[in-house]
Amino acid sequence: MRKTMIHKKNTFLLLVAITGLLTMIFSPLHARDYRMDGLDLTINIDPDGAMHIREDWTFVFDGRFSEVFRIFPLNDRATIDDIRVYEGDREYPLSDTEEPGTTRLVSKRDYQELQVFFNGANTTRVFSIRYRLNGAIARHEDAALLYYKLISDEWEKPVHNITARIYPPEPLPPGEPAHWLHGSLDAVSEIEDGGVVTVQLSRLPAWTFLEIRALYPPGVFPDLAVTEGMIREEVMQEAARLVEEANQSRQEEIAKQERQQARYQTGRQIAWPLALIIIFLWGWLYQKYGRRPEELRKDEPLNMLPEIEPPALINYLMHFDFINVNALVSTIFDLSHRGYLKIEEREAKPGLSLLRKKSSNLSLILEKDYLEANRSELLPYEERLLSFLFAEIAGQSGEMRFRDMEKKKHKVQKFMSKWNKSIKEEGKKKEWFDKESIKGRNIGLIAGICCLILFLISTAIYGPWMLLPVVASLFLLIGSFFILHRTAKGRLAYKQWNALRKYLKRHQFEPHLGKVDGDTINGYLIYGIAMGLGPRFIKRFARSLELQGHTMYMGWIVLHTSSMSDFGNAINRVITTTSTTMSSASGMGGGGTAGGGGGVSSGGGGAR
Repeated sequence: MRKTMIHKKNTFLLLVAITGLLTMIFSPLHARDYRMDGLDLTINIDPDGAMHIREDWTFVFDGRFSEVFRIFPLNDRATIDDIRVYEGDREYPLSDTEEPGTTRLVSKRDYQELQVFFNGANTTRVFSIRYRLNGAIARHEDAALLYYKLISDEWEKPVHNITARIYPPEPLPPGEPAHWLHGSLDAVSEIEDGGVVTVQLSRLPAWTFLEIRALYPPGVFPDLAVTEGMIREEVMQEAARLVEEANQSRQEEIAKQERQQARYQTGRQIAWPLALIIIFLWGWLYQKYGRRPEELRKDEPLNMLPEIEPPALINYLMHFDFINVNALVSTIFDLSHRGYLKIEEREAKPGLSLLRKKSSNLSLILEKDYLEANRSELLPYEERLLSFLFAEIAGQSGEMRFRDMEKKKHKVQKFMSKWNKSIKEEGKKKEWFDKESIKGRNIGLIAGICCLILFLISTAIYGPWMLLPVVASLFLLIGSFFILHRTAKGRLAYKQWNALRKYLKRHQFEPHLGKVDGDTINGYLIYGIAMGLGPRFIKRFARSLELQGHTMYMGWIVLHTSSMSDFGNAINRVITTTSTTMSSASGMGGGGTAGGGGGVSSGGGGAR
């Protein structure tokens, strides 16, 4: 029954971790954005070739916006004037005030920018921009040519639900005007009664143009000057070539879509089996490598020290691969308590005490005689730490100021990476962690990473259904950490030390300090730090020591004051200095054709 409860608890924690990760990955980020949900374009052409254009733009705003802008290019081919802006029946007047409900026209070297000011958030607004364009129609001897970009390739957002109507100066006979669309293969057009050309397109991608080329009878524009030469035959031949290219492109696109659909269908068929195989792989790994030893009774707070172990190894016991800076701090304090070191507060030099931080006065003193007499009792990683602190940081002086660690931060961080490995090597001798579970975890991690990369790539080939094995790969990757477990020996040690941690974290010390010896009192501090208890624990501990009159047990730290509150502050300053030094170590009619692009540009725009 207890085994079942343990497995249920581990499964619950695994599901919570995976749910949090997937929520972070797949939840859409709520950001300030907008989209152009519609464009109704009406063009009325005069007998002199002038085009009266009305653009009704539908903007959908997600977040707060205050301006819509429209860019009109300046060139020798065409001119734009009589620009006006409406929202419904309300006209936005020109003004330099930037007040909502006004517009401003800013002239640049090669374009004009129309700025429309408003105030809106999470709303839909329809702005009507109206202007007159001259120069988009050229009259030749046999035909008049309209060559115009209905939407230029200067828009940074896709445009949806596009409808355009182009009205001639006078009614035309059936079949007129001959016309072609360029830029989008999905655009369609038709000729209505009287020669009105209607264009429709559901979506035009960003940075893509939609262009029309139309041939009108030249007599429709009696007030437009005639350019010598014939144009109709040349335009018809070029249009025929573009139509043939467009038809070929459509066939290629259709074939491409069919191949893609076939791949997506394959992806749909294989996604679930692959996802299940990955989940079954984790289940097999867990059954083979992750089964825990028999659960012991629930641990209760314990006020006595368990079997004594070096504090860095207790940090390893509690965290395994994630040894942190507390291992370093607690080892320094342990070596001080054992007589190898002494922490001492030095007096600041006259005139500088107000300019220096308190932490700069704390020094670590090496007791050289004691070290020589008791070197054999040091573990390899402890001896390596002493050598590093007093040879590389202090420079053989026998005294290391804690501020020197901050000055040599990169050297300390480099040392910590190697030092952690030496702690793990020593920790392996304790046989606290099941070797087979480490093997199973590593197999799961390698398999999870490989599957994740493989199936992420496969989504581009086999479509969105392959996200199922991607999610299963994440499950395998995260679940691999739940395979790792302690041996019965390690679990017993963990429960005993965790019980002490609970006592140190939650209980008052006063009733018990009078019944324990100095080694136990020092152990409370050293192992509390090793197990990650923070400043509040240290201050509470120091206050209890002072109340019980046990300050003499902390002879390895020498301060200018006998106040234990200063003792607690000094300990916290050592931890803060060391932790700060280590912080960076832990660490998408007719039909359109391709081609074209030579028509008069209508410019771009957007919102901000």
